[in-house]
Amino acid sequence: MAQLESECGCPILHNYFEPEIQFGNPDFVPSAEISAEHPSCYEMVFILGGDFGISIFIPKTEGIDTVLLAICAQYAVPKLI
Repeated sequence: MAQLESECGCPILHNYFEPEIQFGNPDFVPSAEISAEHPSCYEMVFILGGDFGISIFIPKTEGIDTVLLAICAQYAVPKLI
């Protein structure tokens, strides 16, 4: 998770402005603008300013960090087509 956060520059498991508040804390607020659930993956969208953003796709497969999947499952909304 630290490597993913470092490479994308987006806080995933902690609050953006209060990094000491992490997923699992009742005061935690996800930094992603949108978290969507697709049939085979989750999508987290981060708006980093102006016209720049990042979408991260997290597959629903073995080997994916269980905490990352838990945050996705808790906050993602179903993707409507």
